[in-house]
Amino acid sequence: MFIIDKTMDELKGIEILGKTIDKQAVKLGRMLAESLIKQKSLKTINSYSKKHVDDIIVSKANNNVYVATQDKGLKKRVKAEGAKIITLKQKKYLIKE
Repeated sequence: MFIIDKTMDELKGIEILGKTIDKQAVKLGRMLAESLIKQKSLKTINSYSKKHVDDIIVSKANNNVYVATQDKGLKKRVKAEGAKIITLKQKKYLIKE
């Protein structure tokens, strides 16, 4: 499993500037990602691009890739590239779409 370094920056930004409901979800997601990174279960991909993190994710997407996201726009773009989606349902179930 991998995470793009800019994803953590985006989560931190949403946690500071986002809506209250988004802040709570993002904080949980950020804490989970940080925990997985510390356990070495999640590796960080350094992106040296100035592109937005969603654009980088879409550029890496193909039929051998799973992308975990709740973002509707990103889901649509990633599916168009042939990647599979992992999403959260009912705040407690991971679903493969």
